[in-house]
This record gives sequence, C-alpha cells and structure tokens, in this order.
Amino acid sequence: MLQAPIEFTPSLQLTNKRNGTTYRRLCLLGRGATSSCFAVLSLLPTTRTARLQCLACKALPKCRLIDSPAAQQRLAREIRLHSSLPKHRHVLQLIDWFEDSVGVYLLTELCTRQTLQDVISLRGAVSQPEAQFYLRQLFDGCQHLHRRCGVAHRDLKPSNLVLTERMLLRIADFGFACRPAEESGSRQPVCGTLAYMAPELLGAIGSPR
Repeated sequence: MLQAPIEFTPSLQLTNKRNGTTYRRLCLLGRGATSSCFAVLSLLPTTRTARLQCLACKALPKCRLIDSPAAQQRLAREIRLHSSLPKHRHVLQLIDWFEDSVGVYLLTELCTRQTLQDVISLRGAVSQPEAQFYLRQLFDGCQHLHRRCGVAHRDLKPSNLVLTERMLLRIADFGFACRPAEESGSRQPVCGTLAYMAPELLGAIGSPR
C-alpha cells in the first residue's frame, strides 16, 4: 500500500550547531513517504565550501523516528554510507547533515532539473536516444557504486535519479542502500519500491528469510 506524502516543513532558518552554518529554507522540491525536500541557501560558509551556495535539504521529522528503532538504524546507515562515498559525476554528493529538536537534515548538491520522473511526467515519455543517454550515466554510476564502493542501492527508480542544469544524471536517496559484504546477516532481504523491484524479489515477499 502506498504511503501518503509526509507534510513535514522545517523552520525557515536552520542551524548546524557543529559548524555554525545557517541555512535559509527556500522552495519545496518534493515530498515523499518519509521526508520532505527543500532548496536551502547556506548563509555562512561551511567547512567544505568557501562561498554561499544553494543546496537541497532532505528533512525527516523526528516524530516518525522516535518510536521506530528500525527507522533510526536505517537513517544512521544511510548517513554513514552516503557520507563515505567518494565523489563521482553520477552519484549525488552528501555535503553535510545535522539535527535539531524536531528533525534530521541531509544537505546535498542542488540539482535544478529535479528528477527523471519529473521529466517523464511532464512529457509522457523520452525518446530512445534520450533513454540511452540517461541509461549510460546510470550504468556508470552503478558500476562505481558496485565495483569501487561495494554498495547496492536497492531502490533505483526515476524519482531517485536527479538531473543537473546540464541534464547530467545523479543517483540519489540511499535510504535502502547497503554494503552486502558487510551486512549479509543484518540487512533487510526485500526492500525498495514495488513497481521497480526485480521479478525474483517479488517472489521473496512474505518469505521467512
């Protein structure tokens, strides 16, 4: 059953107390089942940047995490895994993260063309040359994740593929990602989005594994 998009909206101004960076909330980029995404402007230089810049902020409400140890573990794993990834042209970079009394915030580069799903929804379809253009980038990003990082994303779909101003594709949202070699006994065996799951995974839903 599909979950309704979450309605969490953070404060107009957010501060990372670890490094003193303040972010001004701008426009809403989208809402998902567990988080909202906003464009933000960094008002003070961070330790990783030398100038003001616009970023994307994934905001997760703590009220959804307090009573769910499993959700807390997934978020901690997402932050740990995403922040450890080496920079790659087809993987969205996690720049910073912090929390306050009501939410947890993940700051990434802002991809102004939003997602591949937005492109498909607007136009109805993409041409074969365009599909090849995006698939080559997706395969390149997946190869980097699999071979160099040992990471399986486990939720690849158009809404998790964001596009830059130059229409370069970035793989985003590592909420279900894992390193199979390190987590073989503890990871969730079946996860992702039903419509985009591999057929062999559909047969495993409801199994005791």
